[in-house]
Amino acid sequence: VFAFLLRVTAALVLDDSRVVLPDSREYLAIADNVVAGKGLVLGESAQAKRPPGYPMFLVPFRALFGRTLLPIQIGQALLGGISCVLVFLLGLRLLDRPAAAFASIATAVYPLLVFTGPAILIEALHTTLVLLEIWFLVRAERHGAWGLAAGLAGGLGALVHAGHALFFLAVLLFVRRRFVLPYVGVFLLVIGVWTWRNSVVLGRFVPISTAGGYGLYEALGPEANGGTV
Repeated sequence: VFAFLLRVTAALVLDDSRVVLPDSREYLAIADNVVAGKGLVLGESAQAKRPPGYPMFLVPFRALFGRTLLPIQIGQALLGGISCVLVFLLGLRLLDRPAAAFASIATAVYPLLVFTGPAILIEALHTTLVLLEIWFLVRAERHGAWGLAAGLAGGLGALVHAGHALFFLAVLLFVRRRFVLPYVGVFLLVIGVWTWRNSVVLGRFVPISTAGGYGLYEALGPEANGGTV
């Protein structure tokens, strides 16, 4: 509850110019295009520039509340609270209660994570999905069926943040349990649905988005500055 209220407070304090960044405008534009019946695209020449997960998260908010940002921010604040609970549960399962409490409180108050509440960016949703994936993987150690849920959470996480698409490899390489193959199967199936869509729309193999090359240039190119180039 504290994490939720802290993020809502940040949303009320920060004006839109602080929380709507260049990436944010593109996510909002894609969501608005979906609401308008134009499809899950940024434009005619940018039909898979962004992964689809976060724009689809935004769609019901834009459909119900129009252009006001506060409902989105409240939804993301709730995700921040859920993330704190998941961190606590993971700490409790893997370590002990003091460690779980410390990690949960740190997650609640860490400034960059607090900022993910009001910011119209992927981090709040992606963080929650990754924590869900890890929590389901931990539970699958005792009950293998949870591996399917982990694969679903992981695949959805990859459709929010394309870089997460390789996470399954770490599980495949380092975890030797029967639930791993169903986990990987569901993970790849979720990504595969969007990859198939891209192959139909673009006529070529594009696993999640077409922005990978630009992202690498932005991060590693000669003009890289830690932000948008």
